[in-house]
Amino acid sequence: HQPAPCRRVEFCVGLKCGILMSRELARSIGVHGHQWQWRKALHDFEEFRRLKGRAPAVVAQNALLVALGRGRQLHTASRLLLDLRQWNIDVDLEAYGGLISVCGDRWQEAFGFLEEALGQRLADAQLFHQALAACGDWEKAFDLLRRMDSWHLSPGLPAFGATLSCFENSGLWNKALDLLEEAWSATCPPNRIMYNSALRSCASGHAWEVALLLLDAMHAEDAEEPDSLSWAATVNACGNAGEWHQILCLLEDFWEGQVVPDDMVYSAAIGSLSSSCMWSWSLQLMDEMKELQLESHQASYGSLLSSMLSNSAWRQAFALYFDGKDQTYLDFSSFRDILVFVDEPQFVEQRCILLERLGDTVKRRTMMAQRETKRAFSDVGVANAVGRSYAKLLEMEWCGYRPTGLTFAKKLRGAMHRRFQGALPYNKELNLLARAVQRVVDGGTATEAMEGVAKKRWRSNRLWFDMAGGLKAQLLISCLKGCRQVDGKVLELGTYCGYSAIRMASALPMLVETVEEDPLRVVITRCMIAMSNLSDRIKVWIGNSASVFPRLQGPFQAVFLDHAGKYFLRDLRHFQSLNLGERRAVIVANHQLKPAAPEFLWEVTQSHLTQVVSVPEFEQALEDWMTITLLTRHIPKLGAVPPGIRALEKLSNDIQSRASDRRVRRKVSVL
Repeated sequence: HQPAPCRRVEFCVGLKCGILMSRELARSIGVHGHQWQWRKALHDFEEFRRLKGRAPAVVAQNALLVALGRGRQLHTASRLLLDLRQWNIDVDLEAYGGLISVCGDRWQEAFGFLEEALGQRLADAQLFHQALAACGDWEKAFDLLRRMDSWHLSPGLPAFGATLSCFENSGLWNKALDLLEEAWSATCPPNRIMYNSALRSCASGHAWEVALLLLDAMHAEDAEEPDSLSWAATVNACGNAGEWHQILCLLEDFWEGQVVPDDMVYSAAIGSLSSSCMWSWSLQLMDEMKELQLESHQASYGSLLSSMLSNSAWRQAFALYFDGKDQTYLDFSSFRDILVFVDEPQFVEQRCILLERLGDTVKRRTMMAQRETKRAFSDVGVANAVGRSYAKLLEMEWCGYRPTGLTFAKKLRGAMHRRFQGALPYNKELNLLARAVQRVVDGGTATEAMEGVAKKRWRSNRLWFDMAGGLKAQLLISCLKGCRQVDGKVLELGTYCGYSAIRMASALPMLVETVEEDPLRVVITRCMIAMSNLSDRIKVWIGNSASVFPRLQGPFQAVFLDHAGKYFLRDLRHFQSLNLGERRAVIVANHQLKPAAPEFLWEVTQSHLTQVVSVPEFEQALEDWMTITLLTRHIPKLGAVPPGIRALEKLSNDIQSRASDRRVRRKVSVL
C-alpha cells in the first residue's frame, strides 16, 4: 500500500490527465470521508466535474453525500441534493440511507432527508428504521411509525425498537407497553432490547411495579432471558420510586437463583440506594463488590459520596475517598459536589488533595471527546499540574504567606511546561492560562494575555473566546460607576476564565463575587486572580447559580449576567426572591442578540427600566446587544409570555445547543 501523500499525488495527476474514472473518484472520496476530511472530498468532486464537464456517476455522488454527512455538513449535503435534482440525476436509496444514518441525534435533518426520499417515491423500510433510530422525540417517532402503514411497509423489530427507545426518558411507560402489545400483534415478538427500553421508561416514570412484572415476563419461555441491563433498569425503577427495600429483595433473588450480579447491577443498586439516602447499605454493597473483584462505576461511586455529604456523613465520606484506595472513581458532578463541600477554610488539607486530582474530572470528558472526534489526545497531567500548583498556593496562604502574582506565575510556568498540548476539551482555557503565565513573567498582566490570545486565535482560526472585552468591557465598567455605592459588591454569573471579574475589580474598588460550576475553570480563574494580585477582592463560588444563591450575603449593587441565556430569567427571579440586591440594583446582561434570551428581554423591558445597547463582539465585526436594567423594589406580575416570544426562546436554545456541538468539532479542526 502506498503512503497517503503518494496516493493523493497519484489521484491529482490522474484527475488532470483525464484518466480517472468515477469509481476511483468514489474510492478517494470514501477515504476522505472516513478521515473526516469533507473539504477534500468536496474539492475532488468539484474538480472532476470541472475537468470532465459532467457530473460523476452515482457511486461517486453517494460517496460524497456520505462524506458530507460524516462531517456534519448536512446543509451542504442538502444543497448538493438540490443540484443533483436540477441536473436530472436520480439519487438512489443508498445515498439517502447514508445521509440519514449519519445524522446522529439531529433527527430534524434526518426527517428532512426522509421526506426528500419519499418525494422521489423512494419508500423503503430501512430508511424509516434509520430515521427512527435518529429520532429523539417520541411523538414524532410514533407518527413516523404510523406512516409506514400508508406506504404499505410493515414495521419490523428495528422500527418497534427504535420507537421504544424514544420513550426511555419520557416516563410514558403505558405507551411503551402498548407498543410491546402491538409488536406481538404484528407477529414481531419483542426482543431483549425492546424489553430493556420499556423497563427504562418504567424507571423514568417511577412505575416500579410494572417493571417487576416486565422482568417476570422476560423469564417466560417465549421471551429472551433478562441481561444485566434489564436487572439494572429494574433496580433503577425501584430506586426512582423510593422503594429501596425492593432493591434489596432483587439482590437476594440473584443469590437464591445462583446468579451473581455484575458490576452494572451492583452500581445501579448503589446509586439507587444512595439517592434514597440509604448510604449505609450502599457501603455494604461497595464492600461486596471489592470481595467479588468488581469495579464500581463513576456515577454510583459519586452518588454515594454526594449522598453521604448531603446527610451530614462527611467524616465517612472523607474516609472513603481521601483515606481509601478508590481515589479516581469520581465523575464530573460528584467531583464538583465534594469540591464545593471542602471549599471552606477548615478543610484546607482535603481541598489540596482533591485539587491534586483535578485531572480526574477532566479525564471522562476527554474520553468522550475522543470517541466523538475519533482522535487521540494527551492525558490529563496538565490539569493535575495546575491543581497541584494552586494547592501549594493554598497551603502557603494557610500558613500566613501570600506570594506575589509574579512569584506564583513563575512556579506555575514550571509546572505547566510542555504539558498542555491537545488537552481537549479544555484546550482554549489551558492555552489562555499558559499565555497569561508567560505574560505575567514578562512583566505584563493576565488580562492583556487573554486579549492577545483572543485576537490572535480569532484572526487566524476563527476560534471565538467568550470574553466581554473591548466596548463591552467599557460599557460594563461605566454601568458600575453609575451605581449608588461605588465601593459595594457586584455579582457575576458565568466566570469562564475570570476576564470580566479581573477587569471590574481592577477598575473599581468593588468586591466581586463570581459563580462558575466547572471545577477546572474555577481553578484557572483563581490562578488568573492570584497572578493579578486580586485574591482579596474577588471570590469565586463553585456550583451553579441555583445552589450558590442561598449561600450569598447581599446586598449587591450590580449583577453581570454572562452565562447561558436560557437561565437569565430564572436567575433574575431567584435573585429578587432572596432580596440579594439593593434598591435599584443594576443588572447588565450580555449576548442579548446572539444567541439571545427572548423571554428575559421581554420581561425586563416590560417591568423594569431597561435600555438596550448595540455593541460589537470583542475583535469581531458582529453586532450584539447588552441590556442595562434598574430593578424595581417589588417583583411585578406580568401576564403570560406571548407565543412568539416562546417560539423565539425555543429557537435560541436550539441554536445554543447546536453551536456548542459545532464548537467541539471546531476545536478539533484547529488542533
